[in-house]
Amino acid sequence: MEPSKDVPKAARPLSRSISFGCILFILILCVILGMVSYSNYRTALYSHCESYLSDLLTYIDTKIDDDDLSQCIRTGVRSTRYDELEAFMDAVKEDFDVHYLYILKPLNTDASANMMYVLTAENDYDRNVDTEGNLALGDISGNEYDSRTAALFLNVMKQKEIVFFEDISAWGKDYTAAFPLYDSSRTAYAVLAADIELTNIKTLIWRNTIESAILVILFGAVFTMIFLFWANRDIVKPLKNLEKVSFLLPMQATASVISACWNTKIPRSTRTMKLRFSPVRSQK
Repeated sequence: MEPSKDVPKAARPLSRSISFGCILFILILCVILGMVSYSNYRTALYSHCESYLSDLLTYIDTKIDDDDLSQCIRTGVRSTRYDELEAFMDAVKEDFDVHYLYILKPLNTDASANMMYVLTAENDYDRNVDTEGNLALGDISGNEYDSRTAALFLNVMKQKEIVFFEDISAWGKDYTAAFPLYDSSRTAYAVLAADIELTNIKTLIWRNTIESAILVILFGAVFTMIFLFWANRDIVKPLKNLEKVSFLLPMQATASVISACWNTKIPRSTRTMKLRFSPVRSQK
């Protein structure tokens, strides 16, 4: 028996190959642009948040009497300046888009009892109506802050500038700007911090990324349809027509050669050979 010969696979239609290539190109472009859009928008949004929080903390810091507030922390007794600062920070929280605004003193990196609350800004309703759960000067945290977060706040106490980090605690997931407070002896005594909800930031980032991806897909679909229409009209159809008539080319070439031979003057010495191969013509 003769060995079986592998039957060659049929070639993929050209129109299908072009369509597949266009769709693959649009998908890859969508993924790349989506990643670039996500990265750029995330960087821009976080940069905006950092600038916003930096200006806010710098503004509040100008209203703090460091020596008076440091004395309040040591004694646990409120002062007139403390009350004024509390009212000021409450107004700031009402007027500015922040999740939390507070001053605290990190104590250690234990799993609990690692923070002392100094001052927390509240809106008017929470300050004067629903006061349950409000924190007072000198309150010690429970397990609201884990060891990692406590270590971050302790590190802020060693810095000279505003520090930014993601803060995940019992109060929620926030992007935090923290600023060390120094008294007149240049001793860090507390941390001033402001939070923006991390969920809101990530929602804005993903919304922008999805909108960009939808636009890329829509424009890509329009481009693909226009390109396929043009390719089918100016590439695929002409090639198919060329394929249909390609088998006639050898016959036409042979006919042209024979016609050229008869129209050419042939020497007498070769005429006998010509007649031998052309018996019908020799009879005329």
